[in-house]
Amino acid sequence: MILAQNHQLPLSGNKYILSILLVTLFSFCAETKPLFTVEPNSAKKDTPITSNIERKNKADDDIVVIEDTVKKHFKVLLLLPLFLSDIVIETDSEKVANTFTNSKLGIELYQGIKYAFDSLAAETGHSFTLNISDTKNNEETLKNALISPNFYDADLAIGPVYNNMLKIAANQAKKYNVPLVSPLSPAENITQDNKRFFMVNPGIKAHLNTLLAFAKTQHATDNIIIVRQGADKDYSNYFQRNINNTFSCKELIYNAGKYSNAKNKEDLTTDLKSRLRTNLNNVIVVPSIDLQFVHKLSRELYNLSTDYPIVVLGLPVWSPENDLRLDYLEKINTHFTQASYIDDSLLHDAVFAQRFFDLYGQYSNEINIKGFDIAFFFGKQLIQHGKDFYKHIEEANDTSIHTTFNFKPSYTEGSMQEEMKLLYYENKKVHLFRIEEYMLKKLR
Repeated sequence: MILAQNHQLPLSGNKYILSILLVTLFSFCAETKPLFTVEPNSAKKDTPITSNIERKNKADDDIVVIEDTVKKHFKVLLLLPLFLSDIVIETDSEKVANTFTNSKLGIELYQGIKYAFDSLAAETGHSFTLNISDTKNNEETLKNALISPNFYDADLAIGPVYNNMLKIAANQAKKYNVPLVSPLSPAENITQDNKRFFMVNPGIKAHLNTLLAFAKTQHATDNIIIVRQGADKDYSNYFQRNINNTFSCKELIYNAGKYSNAKNKEDLTTDLKSRLRTNLNNVIVVPSIDLQFVHKLSRELYNLSTDYPIVVLGLPVWSPENDLRLDYLEKINTHFTQASYIDDSLLHDAVFAQRFFDLYGQYSNEINIKGFDIAFFFGKQLIQHGKDFYKHIEEANDTSIHTTFNFKPSYTEGSMQEEMKLLYYENKKVHLFRIEEYMLKKLR
């Protein structure tokens, strides 16, 4: 099915109106079948398009297109969990909301992705055929899509979103040299020796590297203590291996309400208080993603902060969005990492947000924006460098709405005698925040 640029949808304010229209459209398609072609001449002057520039309302260079690029048309396969066969169209809004529970993530990603390719087509004169496979969360469905010509002829594939599905798709993509983008998963064990696999969401090690860099520059002479549970051993070991003699740190293990010295696990008499100093900042590094543990630790550190200066360096689980008490986080000088950051003004006030609303009848959310950013970035790479854009991916340091794309190779860890091997390309950009005056302050 070939479609021209989308016309404006009714501004109903019901965020499920678009979903109903999409279901109607997708009903014409098999599991993997060409959905539409975005042609450059289909864009009208009033077509809502955007770029990295418009999103920030400031001038910058236009998209650079290599002059000798011959290819003007690209095939993109979307492997998204749409669960279309589960959808029953209802007129009752409550029933509609329940119906779209499983489909919501895939549809919201699709909204942003299609908007991005519409924009690129209008801006650059290139065209894109988007093929879509409703992978659900079903391995057999995915495997059928991966033996289709729409897969091995693709210039780019985006998805799947679930780890078990990603592993299957990554292996097949490696076999057929198809560039595959993991849009949401931060899992670091999906594939290896795969130069055409691109992980958008940074893994835990990238977050630890951000905390490590901050500790080196701001707290190298302070009292640094790693507090972890048994399950966090690998993360703690990674942090310590990469200190590079910049500073020394102690390590305590928490188990069943007690602390033990990591170097002497039989000693259960150790407590956290005994390791704190009154004349130095006590920098508590917490390489854990266990929310229950973080709740417990934040309360304990808050009580200790009356007598000891405390600074917490933690992973995204320390965000106040996880129902952690803001007064606790403020008092213990909490710092934490995030893979993305979207200024609230961009959700409702900026050019991008308004044009998205004009097109879809709803304001964009975080998943819409991620879908847009990912498709816009990788669409540009196709235009500039063709299917083998991995050769130039390290040069492309682009700022988008929700993050900066800064792809670098991730390698196996080995000794000095062992040769490190490339695993895949990973976006290394991680944002760091501090709780200050009961508000988030972005540090990097």
